Amino acid sequence: CSGTLTFVAPTGKFSDGSGSDYYLNNSDCMFLIQPPGATSISLEFLTFDTEVDFDFVKIYDGTTTSAPLITPLTGNGTGQIITSTGG
Repeated sequence: CSGTLTFVAPTGKFSDGSGSDYYLNNSDCMFLIQPPGATSISLEFLTFDTEVDFDFVKIYDGTTTSAPLITPLTGNGTGQIITSTGG
């Protein structure tokens, strides 16, 4: 992961690219999900596994990391759905 990847499709899937391997140390992946005309965005985590309380997936309610933080996720889980308040 490097830089920010932007997604504009109304639906889709994405990952950090690590596949079945562990993610790399010091990974800093950023994804901007911004479909035209969207009034909200829902993310469902099919798989999720980070080092508890050390590594996080942070979801912001806006286009930058200065936007309000919806939730920081850590640990593991599946089927979790997070929804933004805007597009």
